[in-house]
Amino acid sequence: MSGLKNLKVLKSKEIKQIRNLIREQWGAELDENLVFFLNTKENKVFITNPEIAQIHFQNFNINTIGLYLGELQEKDFRPSIEGAQLIGKTATQHVLEIAEEEALSYLQGKDLEKETDLEGYIILRTKRDIIGTSIKKENKLLNFYPKTRRLP
Repeated sequence: MSGLKNLKVLKSKEIKQIRNLIREQWGAELDENLVFFLNTKENKVFITNPEIAQIHFQNFNINTIGLYLGELQEKDFRPSIEGAQLIGKTATQHVLEIAEEEALSYLQGKDLEKETDLEGYIILRTKRDIIGTSIKKENKLLNFYPKTRRLP
């Protein structure tokens, strides 16, 4: 699959490591048929369906492919918004339900004043939606919502 600039198709051992991080942190499982790519410059993980392997990429210069799942860190995995939504569908732990007013503040880029015993990356949800990921620092949930997507 040459033509995939800075993208590496992950081998089953590397995929297993990511799946294990997701399972340990959120108790969630991802579809077994997904193909995983890693942007080697930024440690960003992308997923796509297996049919992508049938495309010949030699004539293309591709920086990203598929859905941005999240960032692979030294000992953690930090989901993107879409990654949190995908993981959050089956997550059984490290999911925190917040009020609609708190969700609005989060979507505006504000940290949330909230006490929780949860550690590590936390998926934030309302009764209706999964809105993203945060991490607890003291009694605050830090905001990771991208500036380009924030509400005024």
